[in-house]
Amino acid sequence: MLKNKLKGLKSSLKEWSMGECGGMDSRIKLMMEDITDLDVKGELGMLPSEEVEGRKLLFGDLWKLFLII
Repeated sequence: MLKNKLKGLKSSLKEWSMGECGGMDSRIKLMMEDITDLDVKGELGMLPSEEVEGRKLLFGDLWKLFLII
């Protein structure tokens, strides 16, 4: 009985994990590309203050993803 319950739990945990952490590599890659684009724009002096704030938030989110891994 316990064995069957653990098997059910295992499949549920796999589904949850894929939903929460699935595609992590592609998410990280996209975030890094966005940050790089904003950095280049900033070096050219064409980065408005709202994009500076957006970059800070994006970098914070990326840092959180790295801590999960």
